[in-house]
Amino acid sequence: MYLGFRGTMNFSRQLILISVFLSVFSSAVLALGTTHSIQIKADHAELDEKSGITTYSGDVELDQGQLSIKADKVVIKTSNHQVTEVIATGKPASYIDKDNGNPLLAKSRTIRYQLSEDIIQLIDDASLEQGGSTITGDHIDYDLKSRKVKARGDTSNGSKNTRVNVIIPVKKDNDANQ
Repeated sequence: MYLGFRGTMNFSRQLILISVFLSVFSSAVLALGTTHSIQIKADHAELDEKSGITTYSGDVELDQGQLSIKADKVVIKTSNHQVTEVIATGKPASYIDKDNGNPLLAKSRTIRYQLSEDIIQLIDDASLEQGGSTITGDHIDYDLKSRKVKARGDTSNGSKNTRVNVIIPVKKDNDANQ
């Protein structure tokens, strides 16, 4: 079902669907563990209540507090009115978290955020930047709780261009004394 003002739905039906969207988003706020509301901008939105899947497409921007996701398409999966997974796709899709004073920037063609495990998977042409350090590869898993990163290249085609690449900046003398 397409939600939009140009659609053929009558006004009362639009209000009902908007209230359903708001209940899904209020669940998302609780599931993400923050008091900030979620704001989503997209060209199109589609909700499938039976499957618990909401799809946004066309220049999607999702913002919640210090968290920002930009993508061509974002799919939000819910179960029992709780967000379980967010999948963003683009060329590239990006995830930015500025919450801890040390911004995290993640980019890839597919970003899969599994909320129950608090893991971000970056799939296909992945990069992760934080504190001046950068890691790139075909696939990166980032565990937000333990702050562990696992990366791998794509060795299926034998190309050395798809190996994991890590850049660690040199600390200045002033930084080393602190």
